[in-house]
Amino acid sequence: MRLVDGTAISAPGGGSAEWRLHMGYDPHTCQFTDFELTDSRDAERLDRFAQTADEIRIADRGFGSRPECIRSLAFGEADYIVRVHWRGLRWLTAEGMRFDMMGFLRGLDCGKNGETTVMIGNSGNKKAGAPFPARLIAVSLPPEKALISKTRLLSENRRKGRVVQAETLEAAGHVLLLTSLPEDEYSAEQVADCYRLRWQIELAFKRLKSLLHLDALRAKEPELAKAWIFANLLAAFLIDDIIQPSLDFPPEVPDPKRRTNSLWRITKMVIWSLQVAIRGTVSLTAYKTQLKNARHRLNEAPRRRILQMVQPLS
Repeated sequence: MRLVDGTAISAPGGGSAEWRLHMGYDPHTCQFTDFELTDSRDAERLDRFAQTADEIRIADRGFGSRPECIRSLAFGEADYIVRVHWRGLRWLTAEGMRFDMMGFLRGLDCGKNGETTVMIGNSGNKKAGAPFPARLIAVSLPPEKALISKTRLLSENRRKGRVVQAETLEAAGHVLLLTSLPEDEYSAEQVADCYRLRWQIELAFKRLKSLLHLDALRAKEPELAKAWIFANLLAAFLIDDIIQPSLDFPPEVPDPKRRTNSLWRITKMVIWSLQVAIRGTVSLTAYKTQLKNARHRLNEAPRRRILQMVQPLS
């Protein structure tokens, strides 16, 4: 599985973002696999990185609005799971007629997931190719989560001075996923479970910005700015390699007695250790003092819910 996402990086002084960092991430090894730095005008593309035959590429809704990018994977080597908006693509039936998305959602049993096969048309560009088939999965949110989703949608649009369409509010009770994975090998629930792993790349970006301060760009001149970003990425890749032996996995059943290793805390410790090594101010006395509490400090706090991480392969 490869998670893909991007993040904006702004120059000193605020203002609009000047750089966009596109990354690929392996949730099993907790390592970045690909990266590309572009200016802020370069949009997200599902087909940005080279494909491999055994890959499942997972992306958020920002990647699900360009049919030509999805087509590249649909007819390529990799499979994909991408979240889509109910009006984000040109939905067609097998006969080439308009697909009634809201009719499909309203026809689902209350609280049940549903799926169908749709055709994805081009966006008016005749050179983009003929419509291609895809598997559409509608994951119904629990009532409490659906309410949170709708409340957030109303709040965001109210802040921007926009009116939410009734259909958009109704569709907010579902997560719409588009995938090329075959139904006989991956159920709708398994596809949804795979998509939930996408949060791992969000956390990886948060570690880059909060612990390595990747977003604290200190240069406006383009070449200096790129050097700063690449230096931070080099440190991030080095840290990924260092923490590999410490990776842990959450139990399949919540266990209050089991405290898994915290990737955030371990990363923070490695960054501190690298800084100490570079400055040459290591204190063995301080290390010995902290060793007694190291196990406790590097673990996650007790929690009821299972961490959304890849379980170890059997």
